Amino acid sequence: MSAKKHFYLFFGLVILIAACNKNSGSYRYTMAVYKKIKLPIDSVTRPIQINGHILGDDTLIILEENNTLLFYNLVTQKLFKKITFNRQGPDGISQVSGFLYLNKDTIFLLNATQYKLFIANEAKKITRTYNLSNYKDSEAPSMGLSNYFAQMVKVDNQIHIATYPYLKPESQEFYKSKKIHQVVDLQSGANTYLPTSYPNIYVKNPYPYIFSYFYRCFNNDEKKFVYSFMASDNIIVTDNNSPKNIEFVANANMKPPQKLENFTFNEEEHLRIQGTSNFYYSIYYDKYRKVYYRFASRIEKNGHKTWIIIVLDKDFNKILEFDYLTFPPEKRFISSIFPFVAKDGLYLPDKDSQTEDFFEIIILRLQKID
Repeated sequence: MSAKKHFYLFFGLVILIAACNKNSGSYRYTMAVYKKIKLPIDSVTRPIQINGHILGDDTLIILEENNTLLFYNLVTQKLFKKITFNRQGPDGISQVSGFLYLNKDTIFLLNATQYKLFIANEAKKITRTYNLSNYKDSEAPSMGLSNYFAQMVKVDNQIHIATYPYLKPESQEFYKSKKIHQVVDLQSGANTYLPTSYPNIYVKNPYPYIFSYFYRCFNNDEKKFVYSFMASDNIIVTDNNSPKNIEFVANANMKPPQKLENFTFNEEEHLRIQGTSNFYYSIYYDKYRKVYYRFASRIEKNGHKTWIIIVLDKDFNKILEFDYLTFPPEKRFISSIFPFVAKDGLYLPDKDSQTEDFFEIIILRLQKID
């Protein structure tokens, strides 16, 4: 499936607006609007941003399609710096698909289609290149996922990259692959894969191929990777020391994602089931409030969609299930940034935005109400 098709397929996932909330158990928490902000969009910036991460407490960095990193101060709500990396030449990267900014001299840039990882600086000079296809067995390598799905993570002297198996997601064999978590040794350049794999339900049951995508966040406090798979009610938690599939229930109040009758390459059947199914998608860790946010989509009887936030505490107990305003699937929005977490709370695009000059954002904050 092309990147363009994938982008439009997931475009509807980003627009959320709070309407009601409900807890699992006693009503101890709620999500409330803390404030709204707007970030300027310059003349060369596309009105939709799909890659980004937070630096420190107040800097949002997002990646443009033209290999430009945009630096926003969330307090002043200003764009204060731009860096555009070369596509060609001795310091050319072709297409940047993901990034991790550590400091002005260490910026990790991923080129997924060429299986390359670069270290560059703000002067746009490449200081080292890693070959991500330098694997030891005879299988094809996996392709690195963008920041939208999972940000690269540096742990000690290693870079962890979420990867998508280079197999056909319509086949059962795809889900037996244990190549979804690549580790690059920054000193030797060696590549390995942790034995993290898809949940067993993917091997036992056929799902629409779009459900093969997964999302991952990282809890730096406990050095844990947390996976959200689109067809699974559960999340998977791993760490460097014991990288096994440990599952925790993190389901929403909805019917489980729909299955196909069998593994098939019939695209119409995949699209038909996908279009009428509930599913899960992204997950984020909030280090300020020590909670996780998992997002889900529920199809209502009239075909409209309700977007849900499942809030888990640090031990993966569900403390809140928060419903969002239901909207028709044909709804389109002018400009938006995908959700992210910063010091003030959970940042979500404002669905009522009517301008192409600003990213208008709602900040939700978890609150105790007892």
